[in-house]
Amino acid sequence: MKLNDEQIDQLRNHLQTHFKSVCSVCGGANWQFDDTLFEIRQFLGGSVSTDGLIKPIAAISCATCGHVILINAIAAGVIKVGEQTTAVSTT
Repeated sequence: MKLNDEQIDQLRNHLQTHFKSVCSVCGGANWQFDDTLFEIRQFLGGSVSTDGLIKPIAAISCATCGHVILINAIAAGVIKVGEQTTAVSTT
């Protein structure tokens, strides 16, 4: 999902307020992020399924070495709970 300007500002503000870390791989402090959210899906035995929990995440990358950390987009306030994309099995 592409982020709009308001969501980009929210992610940037969240990182400036809460993310005070240097890279655990190279010790650098030059972090960057894209204007796209990704998702992590619940593992359901290896097959592709629309069932299960989906977590929206922002990928934050070290510009020096490429190490990536993941930030929960809901916890960061980038998307609201009503906007999240989740599917839970009812069977």
